[in-house]
Amino acid sequence: MRARWAWLIVLVYIAAGLLLRAYTSLNILPHCLYTTLFHRHCPGCGITTAVVCMLRGQWVAAWQA
Repeated sequence: MRARWAWLIVLVYIAAGLLLRAYTSLNILPHCLYTTLFHRHCPGCGITTAVVCMLRGQWVAAWQA
């Protein structure tokens, strides 16, 4: 039961972070460890960027991410 609540809290946090990043300049999502260590974007970073672009209605930028 606790595991379900933990996953729910994590998913709500991620959804809130994506929405805040899409509609404001506030970024509450943590920095990517892969990007921090290797100074390159990982596939997860591209997916996040694509989702944020789609939320903003920037379909071409989402496809290019």
